[in-house]
Amino acid sequence: MGCPLESIELSEEIQLIILDSQWYLAQWDKHPTINDDCDQIKTREQLFLEIEGEFKKNQDKVILVAMHHPLFTNGVHGGQYAATKHLFPTQRDIPLPIIASLVNQVRTSGGISSQDKQNERYQEMVNRVSTLARSSQASRIIFASGHEHTLQYIENDGIRQIVSGSGSKQSYATLSYDGLFAYGGKGFARFDVLEDGSGWVRYYTLRDGIQKSFTPFRQLKSLKSLI
Repeated sequence: MGCPLESIELSEEIQLIILDSQWYLAQWDKHPTINDDCDQIKTREQLFLEIEGEFKKNQDKVILVAMHHPLFTNGVHGGQYAATKHLFPTQRDIPLPIIASLVNQVRTSGGISSQDKQNERYQEMVNRVSTLARSSQASRIIFASGHEHTLQYIENDGIRQIVSGSGSKQSYATLSYDGLFAYGGKGFARFDVLEDGSGWVRYYTLRDGIQKSFTPFRQLKSLKSLI
């Protein structure tokens, strides 16, 4: 495993910051060599300082932050489940209504898995990164993630989150209170930055062998105008 952060200048107007969110969530005592190949960042606190520096250095650009785990999600890793999950808790078609609901409740409230947003370390990462983004002078930051096998677009108190992880699998997603777009089918997202600095995200899927596209209505505005 290399460094948990890489910053790439795509153009004079666009900066790509790649964060290794699994590096952050991993149990380091089980991976004693996790930081051997990185001299710059060897602690989680150093990562936050580096993120803050990158936001400041590129504050006049569009900053696209790519990380596997989304800061915000209205899918199963965010505690949202389809009604069938309260009947079938496993991949097998064996109805276990009471057990299924209990399993979902434990997972949602307990945060046992580091892959779920309710997990303490996951939530710590979300809080620190989102705080840095909200307090930054960089006004055009957008986060793009996978992890969920869904397509989503979320705006949460100034944080703009693209979720695109359903290229080969699909899962459940809902709008909840901060979602502007949610689709639980296969597809992918495309994010374009135009010459005037505005940003557009469009979601693509296939229905009956025909390509369909969706553009969340509020996304039609410039990123600048969303400040």
